[in-house]
Amino acid sequence: MDVLAHIRIFLDIADNGSLAAVARARRLAPSAVTASLRRLEEYVGARLALRSTPRLSLTPEGEQFARQCRELLLTLDDVIDQAGGDGPLKGVIRITSLSDFGRTRLWEVIDGFIAHHPAVRFDLSLSDDVTDLIKGGYDLGLRTGPLSDSRLKARLIMRGGRSVCAAPSYWGIHGKPDRPEDLASHNCLVLSRKGDPQSIWRFHDGSTLVSVNVSGDRTANDGALLRQWAIAGAGVVLKTDYDVAADLQAGRLETALDAFKQDDINIYAVHAAGQNLSRRVQAFLDYLVDVC
Repeated sequence: MDVLAHIRIFLDIADNGSLAAVARARRLAPSAVTASLRRLEEYVGARLALRSTPRLSLTPEGEQFARQCRELLLTLDDVIDQAGGDGPLKGVIRITSLSDFGRTRLWEVIDGFIAHHPAVRFDLSLSDDVTDLIKGGYDLGLRTGPLSDSRLKARLIMRGGRSVCAAPSYWGIHGKPDRPEDLASHNCLVLSRKGDPQSIWRFHDGSTLVSVNVSGDRTANDGALLRQWAIAGAGVVLKTDYDVAADLQAGRLETALDAFKQDDINIYAVHAAGQNLSRRVQAFLDYLVDVC
């Protein structure tokens, strides 16, 4: 019995919450994934997952087993990586990233790195929520600062400004605001994190901080959706410059309030402070800094 193979399938199940999704991703029959989970449970001697809910969930034993297996496989991959010395980089790099950065910049960075190191594989998770790197078994997290978790170490990847944007059609109907306070009368598209709308937009008017409580008819926890609504003329959005650079150049969006500076949203790569990065993770981190 190939226990490692069954463990890797189990961890995919834990990540996806669906036997069918794992079967599609691995190009296996659903029955093969189900059989793999059953054999692993028989080998371990414990029920690892509950199959009676629409989304498969782990038992407490399954949660603990998954956490320990992630640590085991990371250590195993690192041992294999180090044994390779100066040979080709190989193994998996698990990353969690902000959604916008993942969709606009990170995907092409990963493509470029794989072109140089084809034996390296990536497991990428996109979310605007702050993910626990250690609990989730991630090698790197890409997030905005400042860093508040003392268990983590950060490296600056890029500095990014923010801009107030809307489609030319929206500005044509409603007019551009002259001052930040004017946003109170506009339909603003607001990002929500864990049910908490980020409705206070802050600007610098010289040395004075101006805070505006904005509102609108649409709130979402996905920045890409807010951007699409803005392009469609639905309202005003506050976006990082790297996310809307192509839209501004193409004329799909136009900025306003350029004279009033927003705080920069810098992107950091973070990892566990006591973690010795594998060769592949260190190489990717250096590459990320260079190309961004």
